[in-house]
Amino acid sequence: MGISATERDGKFCGGGGLPSGLGLEPGDLREQVTVAFDGLQDLASGTQLKLGNAALEITGDCAPCRSMAGYLGEDPKEFVPRAMRKRGMLGVVVASGRVQDGDEVAIMPISEPSDASDTLD
Repeated sequence: MGISATERDGKFCGGGGLPSGLGLEPGDLREQVTVAFDGLQDLASGTQLKLGNAALEITGDCAPCRSMAGYLGEDPKEFVPRAMRKRGMLGVVVASGRVQDGDEVAIMPISEPSDASDTLD
C-alpha cells in the first residue's frame, strides 16, 4: 500500500490491531492503517511515526461518536463509552512512501533545532 502526502488525513488503530472487546473487524471503523503498537493511544499530538518508508504525524485521538455508532448499527449510548480511548488516532502523512504488511512502526526522533550561536565568531 502506498501512502502519499495528498492523503492528508488518516486513522490509525493500534495495540496489536483493532481494540479488543469492541467486536470489530479491520475496516469497520474506516481506519486506513492498522498497526501493532502498544501505547499508540497515549502518544501526544505531533508525534511522528515511521511506517515502512512513509512518515505520519499524529494529530489527536479519534474519539468515538454517535455517527460512528450509527454507521455500525449500534446504540450510541453503549458504543461511545465502550470505545472511548480505544478507537485509534488521527494523523496526517508528512512523508509519502510505501507501507507493507509487517513493516515495523517506530517513533521518529525529534530533531533538535540547530543553535545558530555555535556558528558565530
